[in-house]
Amino acid sequence: MTLQRHHKRQLILDGIVNLLLGLLLLLFPFGMAKLLGVPEPGLNFYPSILGAVLFGIGVTLLLEAYAGKKASVGLGWRGPSSSISAVPAPF
Repeated sequence: MTLQRHHKRQLILDGIVNLLLGLLLLLFPFGMAKLLGVPEPGLNFYPSILGAVLFGIGVTLLLEAYAGKKASVGLGWRGPSSSISAVPAPF
């Protein structure tokens, strides 16, 4: 197994875990707190925000895993693209 295949598999696994945890926190914010044994929040705002962040990270990891070699440069303000010209470093 090459190093690239290992990294891709790790990105996919991490993305799926983040998607599942984010979805569970979005759908069941109070139930997840009880299941994890942490104090239940008075509002579901913070668990929902955490769920949305985890879900977004999961989507980003899966996009990065399936982007291919030429577009695998991360996600920026304009989305995944290798044609974005960066500002040269001052040194």
